[in-house]
Amino acid sequence: MKVNYVLVFYTILNVLATNDMDFFRSELENTNLLIDVHIEAKTIWNEINFFVGQDNISMEQLTFMFAIPERNYGPDTHTQLLSEIRLQKRLLETSGLEAVAIESGVTCLISVKDLGEYRRLKLKPQLSNLLIYIIKNLETYIMGFKHICRLIGLFMSTDLRGPSVTSADVSPPPDSTCVIRHGSDVLRSFKYINHYIRFVNDENHGVEGQSIMPFLRYY
Repeated sequence: MKVNYVLVFYTILNVLATNDMDFFRSELENTNLLIDVHIEAKTIWNEINFFVGQDNISMEQLTFMFAIPERNYGPDTHTQLLSEIRLQKRLLETSGLEAVAIESGVTCLISVKDLGEYRRLKLKPQLSNLLIYIIKNLETYIMGFKHICRLIGLFMSTDLRGPSVTSADVSPPPDSTCVIRHGSDVLRSFKYINHYIRFVNDENHGVEGQSIMPFLRYY
């Protein structure tokens, strides 16, 4: 398996010089097939939590990996392709399948735009259900509010009616507010209050709003 990914890495370096869109399209489709495998196996929550919990992956990178993979992250395709391969590699390793079993299903007939839309359609309900489960079990949830904040940011990025999320950070105590932004613009703010996660005013975090639960179900 390691040899395969060394070869893939050198293939990527060659592709970057030619900007081969067919290669990019095949990688997106390959990853989508692996996402389907994990959804069917009911292990996709584990994989989402794994990547969201990586401090060396920014919120913006998570957004491009999971929510808008058809877009270009950075001034060239280098960062986006390497992020895609990183996601794909992990999903393959934890699937228990051989690479050839997944690659045989890749058609290269689906547009990059449609591949991105397919990933959002598949992952949005998974993120919704994961967050609802976490919020219903907050008292026993051990991964912390920062993790939940990033999950909310990722969930929001799957809906293209609004801008993509570039940061999702929890402000220092005693404020401890999850502030989700696109660039410098605040999109939403949330707070963990009395065993619930609620909207708060973007400027005055002491002003409580409604529970986040309806937002997760109908956003």
